[in-house]
Amino acid sequence: MNMLEKLKNLFSKDVVSIEEVEEFLLSKNFGIKFTEEFIDRLEQERSEYLKLFERLIRETFLEVHPKVNISATKPTLFIFVGSNGAGKTTTVAKVANYYKNRGFKNILLIAGDTFRSGATEQLSIWAERLEVDIVKGKPNADPGSVVFDGLSKEGNYDLILIDTSGKVETNKNLLRELTKIEKVVLSKAGKIDEVFLVLDSLTGLNAFRETESFTEAINVTGIILTKFDSNSAPGVVIPIVQTYKIPVKFIGTGEEINDLEEFSIDRYIQKLTGGEK
Repeated sequence: MNMLEKLKNLFSKDVVSIEEVEEFLLSKNFGIKFTEEFIDRLEQERSEYLKLFERLIRETFLEVHPKVNISATKPTLFIFVGSNGAGKTTTVAKVANYYKNRGFKNILLIAGDTFRSGATEQLSIWAERLEVDIVKGKPNADPGSVVFDGLSKEGNYDLILIDTSGKVETNKNLLRELTKIEKVVLSKAGKIDEVFLVLDSLTGLNAFRETESFTEAINVTGIILTKFDSNSAPGVVIPIVQTYKIPVKFIGTGEEINDLEEFSIDRYIQKLTGGEK
């Protein structure tokens, strides 16, 4: 039985103990704050489990706005950060495709992940498939220099997407690399429209720890959840939103290039409760 079926069955049972609900929510990474508030309000309001559950989730996401910031003047500029294995580089391609399908004609990819073996090649393949431009450096090249070269490239670009390294030795190195890239972009372009933190839906509390690390390094403005199509629903975004006030802006729903959609509270709740699309 997957997580969705178990959650649906849990809330549909005639008799459910408080301890059972509490244990389940904590085990699915909804966090202490959400779980305690759920239990408290359940006892005070004597509400039906599922209705209260949905209401609390909606209240959580009302604290943030999921709309993606698109610049009024060209180009719109996105930076992508996240740990290796989360699907960051593929997500860069998905976002490029998403906006290309919505009228963004001139798109530039900047391969700032110079440390992961194959990252630049992977992004180059996507650039060729999508028929968009790409700027890349040599393996182990300084990421800040590659980003600078990319932003110096002539072209009337509608959208520029910057990939970054997800593999660093320590948080100190992470801070240094990402802070440098942020400074280069602000100095050269004058603004950053979005810094997307790409999180794997399956990593549980590791996603919370990754958020803590990356927000110390750079001003994260939005989250992209990958592997949202899996059986394990991403409850961990609840404590992330509650703690860091960072909205979820996109979800990856599969492995294909078109498997990306803007975040919807309704869609998220349907995923958690096992409802139909």
